[in-house]
Amino acid sequence: MYGDVTGINIIGSSPTISNNIIENCANIIGIIGNSSPVITRNITRNGANNGIHLEPSFEGSPQIYENNFNNYNNIGMSSSCSIEAINNWWGTTDPEEIESRIWHGYDDSSLGTIIYEPFLSQPVALD
Repeated sequence: MYGDVTGINIIGSSPTISNNIIENCANIIGIIGNSSPVITRNITRNGANNGIHLEPSFEGSPQIYENNFNNYNNIGMSSSCSIEAINNWWGTTDPEEIESRIWHGYDDSSLGTIIYEPFLSQPVALD
């Protein structure tokens, strides 16, 4: 439906991405290479693949917090690095449902882990 279109590609850089509604892409945000972006207070929705996709070449320490993830797959990890993505709204407060919306080391032992707890109990209101 969306082909291979990524809404925002972060390639070897560390921008701040905040207060956006990003939707209708294969991957909403792709993170590639040595990147440590700050991703906060965004709404991601209608991603055909992932809200955020950490590519195989990803390494870094992104700050991912206070976002509203409204995708079938909220974050997909293709790297062996582990990250924190805490204090986000995942579209539910059920930890098993949140886990099912994240692809990482629990699904494939060659991948890094995404730490998502604690999580928010309701969506973040954008400014």
